[in-house]
Amino acid sequence: MKSLEKVFKEYGHEKEYKADHTIAKVGTESNHMYYIISGSVNVSKMVGKRKIIFATFKAGDFFGEMSLISHKKHMSTMEVNEESTILSLTQKKVEQLLSENSDFAVGIVKGLIERLRKTDKYLIDAFSMAMEIDKAVQI
Repeated sequence: MKSLEKVFKEYGHEKEYKADHTIAKVGTESNHMYYIISGSVNVSKMVGKRKIIFATFKAGDFFGEMSLISHKKHMSTMEVNEESTILSLTQKKVEQLLSENSDFAVGIVKGLIERLRKTDKYLIDAFSMAMEIDKAVQI
């Protein structure tokens, strides 16, 4: 993802965030994509009265692209987990880079594929566990 970092550094805006700062809330519109230089960001959603953390992004990861590219509201909340340095790109710049910079576009696709692979593994593991529980309950 070094090429992504390079693009974010060239065109993005760098900002320091303190722990617990909310970058984006579920249900809000997106106008930026982010790249973490240092620190980490939790991706969560409230389920009932409980906050469920679905992912933690760390240095070298990007986030915020799904809502930005799809022009849909955020499905989760992104909150800084620890003091972090994060670069951001505006929606206009991301759209321009996706159409003009193949290295940037390929970097985004590769990152999304890696996330999809992790999600697939998580779902397969969860399904396998559910099947084992189902077998145990039927005995």
